[in-house]
Amino acid sequence: MIVFRSVDFSYGSSPLISDLSFTVEPGQVLALLGPNGSGKTTVGRLALGLVQPTKGTIEVAGCNEGTPIPKAAVFQEDRLVESLSAVGNVLLVTQNSLAAHLPDRHPARSRRPQRDAVPAPVSRNEATNRISSLKNEDPRDSLVKANVTRAEVENELIAAGLPVEHHTKPVSELSGGQRRRVAIARALAHGPEILILDEPFTGIDAETLLQVRSYVKSRITGCATLLITHDETDAAAFGARTVPFGKVTDSRGESR
Repeated sequence: MIVFRSVDFSYGSSPLISDLSFTVEPGQVLALLGPNGSGKTTVGRLALGLVQPTKGTIEVAGCNEGTPIPKAAVFQEDRLVESLSAVGNVLLVTQNSLAAHLPDRHPARSRRPQRDAVPAPVSRNEATNRISSLKNEDPRDSLVKANVTRAEVENELIAAGLPVEHHTKPVSELSGGQRRRVAIARALAHGPEILILDEPFTGIDAETLLQVRSYVKSRITGCATLLITHDETDAAAFGARTVPFGKVTDSRGESR
């Protein structure tokens, strides 16, 4: 569940969000509709705890009290590890994938599945160093170590609209739309209870869009989802409640 109560946010002395209140229950999709620069992305960052409100309160609650809340996000930028394949990028957020490849810094707790909130952003070099072993191994070996079958990961990528022939290529070789599908599959891979989708379908061609939307809808049952978009057809596709931010546009860019 995501609850905003009379939230204000300012960058320095410049107010951006004023007196914003809404609730997203588990299983619901709420769409923030508006043009770029209207504050929608900042609302997503507030929900993730990446920035703090100037005023008001934000509550984010999972299904199980006392346990870390599994969160995920599709940001406007894909934020993929360029040197890894599509499969390798999805592995980054599976419960045991990092534990299978990182040094044992905390022996007492290293073998427990970790379902923390959205991982803190890291540089490309840091992420690549953390998972350097993945770069030099057959992807099938990495999947076995992570207790995830190759078929499971590839089925997710196929469902997200990425053909098999692109699964083991470095994502740096994929098109913008293909990279976007990898980012979406990665966000949904660990079953989040809180999901932030910030312009998630940018760069995806019309022919594939229906499949990708259908894939996302099939994976967010029971999830509190905040959909940030300028396109009201995205909101309609998910049957979402809407919170307007400025003028709303349709897929042709026309104001309403």
